[in-house]
Amino acid sequence: MPPLVEYLFPVIAAFAAAVVSSCAGFGGAILLLPVLSAIFGVQRALPILACAQLVGNAARALFGYAELQPRIVLLFAVGLVPAAVLGTLYLTQFSESTARPLVATIVCIAALLEAGEAFGRLPSFFKSIKPPQEPGAWFSAAGAFVGFISAIGGTAGPLPNAFFLRLQLSPAAYIANEGAAMGLLHLAKLVSFGLGDWTRTADIPLMAVMAVSMVMGTYAGKRLLTRIPVARYRKGLALWMIFAAASLFFVSAD
Repeated sequence: MPPLVEYLFPVIAAFAAAVVSSCAGFGGAILLLPVLSAIFGVQRALPILACAQLVGNAARALFGYAELQPRIVLLFAVGLVPAAVLGTLYLTQFSESTARPLVATIVCIAALLEAGEAFGRLPSFFKSIKPPQEPGAWFSAAGAFVGFISAIGGTAGPLPNAFFLRLQLSPAAYIANEGAAMGLLHLAKLVSFGLGDWTRTADIPLMAVMAVSMVMGTYAGKRLLTRIPVARYRKGLALWMIFAAASLFFVSAD
């Protein structure tokens, strides 16, 4: 395969995915996985994608370090990391087809609630059944659920964002704290899989170049994020969540 195809297209896709993820907190894989799968095949694409996601999440946390709230990240990680590790090691008998419809349904409901609240159309009945805005035991339980789904389905999609949005953080704080928590998830999963056995040595140069592109895209997205009014941001984010969740019903990573 020509180097132009093997390097240029993945690098461009990585930059675009990082911009989207840096603005929305999710959705980068929707752009990046089809490109990598078309060029390399799914089996080779998955570890490349996992490393790209790890770099992207770490970059979001690093660029937003001033907005990081360790209590939020740790509360989520307390449930997230153990569930992801145990699920990765012991729950491989579950298939992605089991997890994807569940994730899509939950996120669609959460996104519709978020859209209703952002657009001022949420019935008062639904306000009484939503989780509290203050992180607590429910947030750790949510982290465990996300880790479990991610382990058995390969990805949690925008599911963690549905919980982080409930905290009513500023856009910058939401992106940074969600990025830090999910970075821990991807790191734990890579360690559980055994990175040395899972990754082709020949792909390491490509991963390094894509990592640089992810960092640059994350920085560009962060700059763009500061120019978007909060009210408009919440409306756009809710609509993007609905699209991302709906895509899980129709697009498979197999």
